[in-house]
Amino acid sequence: MSSNAWLALLLDGPMQSWGHASRFERRTTALHPTHSGVLGLIAAALGIDKHAPDEGAQLARLDALRVTTC
Repeated sequence: MSSNAWLALLLDGPMQSWGHASRFERRTTALHPTHSGVLGLIAAALGIDKHAPDEGAQLARLDALRVTTC
């Protein structure tokens, strides 16, 4: 039995947009979620405060997660 934990998300919405790359005033979008987009959703679900003094440490823990998007 594996000790790895998995979380599968199906993000389906007719108007969803995932920011991909930005150059000055133009931002392109991707058809699937980005790594930072998924981590942002998880951080919001965990209630991580963007203005908290320990935000960097909490986000570093999330950034260590292996995320696969498709």
